[in-house]
Amino acid sequence: MPRRGCASTTWPSSPARCSTPSRWGFYSPATIVGDAQRHGLELRPIDVTRSAWDCTLEPADGGTPSGHGFAVRMGLRWIKGLAFADGQRIVAARLDGAFASVEDFVRRSRIPARSHTGLAEAGALAALAGPARRDALWQVSGWVARHTDSLPVGGSDAPVAFDPLSRLDEICWDHERSDHSTRGHPLAPLRGELSARRWPDARTVARGRDGQRIEYVGIVICRQQPGTASGVVFMTLEDETGFVNLVVWQQVFARFALVLKTTSLLGVTGRLQVQEGIVHLIADEVWKPRLSRPMLEVASRDFH
Repeated sequence: MPRRGCASTTWPSSPARCSTPSRWGFYSPATIVGDAQRHGLELRPIDVTRSAWDCTLEPADGGTPSGHGFAVRMGLRWIKGLAFADGQRIVAARLDGAFASVEDFVRRSRIPARSHTGLAEAGALAALAGPARRDALWQVSGWVARHTDSLPVGGSDAPVAFDPLSRLDEICWDHERSDHSTRGHPLAPLRGELSARRWPDARTVARGRDGQRIEYVGIVICRQQPGTASGVVFMTLEDETGFVNLVVWQQVFARFALVLKTTSLLGVTGRLQVQEGIVHLIADEVWKPRLSRPMLEVASRDFH
């Protein structure tokens, strides 16, 4: 156990120590997707015209930035509320012939209305309904209501246009429906605002000097309080550029326990400790950042 004021150099530079019995082991889906993208792997969104139940490999056009010849297509299993049997029906119907339209998909997939809604909200109908998710929701809701009609009735002559989602909205809808987004990190669309307040990203923090005082804002992805740590709490924060390792001493945790235990987007005031190339942020204070847009709540992996 490190002495007071000295963080252990065995603390990982990534959240690899955050263990959980989930299907993805130590990491949440969002963390794995983001880290893979930062390492140059192309991840493609869930798509009813292409996705299998599990994640699959697809040829990458011209190769990915890191030289990989394949991209990862996210699987239907990540849509919350979509049963395995419904995913199998979608894949089986697609094997009988490519879906020609939203109407064709609804009639042939034979899945519950709530599953259609989830797919539309996750952007998984974009290849059939277009990229605007509100439009996709409108279309699929109409066809679900008419799917028992014996004859095709065609579309409306008066299309309804909805305001498009912002990039942040799309990312938030992804997280709400599938616990991850291939379209970006929730903090990426807000980086301009964060930078204007002189809150650095994780990549900049990693280049900081020993003893430097900073303020940092990131999403909490892991909390650990080992029984051998004498009350010290270790946390991992994340933004679109990487991870920041946070050390919270016992007396600081006691002062800010409610915020530390319950806040997803966390602001930290503290100093950097740099030892043998490993950077830790030692917290003096923590706080809830106030941004122009509300931030979605991202579940962290917490261990004791």
